[in-house]
Amino acid sequence: MIYSILDEFEKEIGTDVKVIVENKVSGKFEDKVYQKNTDGTFALIDIVDDLGTYELTNIPNFSNYLADLERGKVFSIRANRWLNPNPNKQFGYMYSTLINDQKKLTAILNH
Repeated sequence: MIYSILDEFEKEIGTDVKVIVENKVSGKFEDKVYQKNTDGTFALIDIVDDLGTYELTNIPNFSNYLADLERGKVFSIRANRWLNPNPNKQFGYMYSTLINDQKKLTAILNH
């Protein structure tokens, strides 16, 4: 697992919870902000690192992934990491392969 909770430091911000984690690959720290849903569960909404804040948005029909629409990045909830896009061989466009809610592999372009 790339990310681990550094310690049990959690800071409540209203209905949001901020958790500090360490990226084991880079050794850098990130803040992950979770929002409490009405059913009591938490959903990841932001990741903050030394490059800025990544506002995450749900991707329709892909419930295991979140997207940073400003930077064109995809975050895997299941793997707890950013996905690395691959270049298309014919045109060089960057894409990621995701599994949709019907369990089918789907290539999406990263813009």
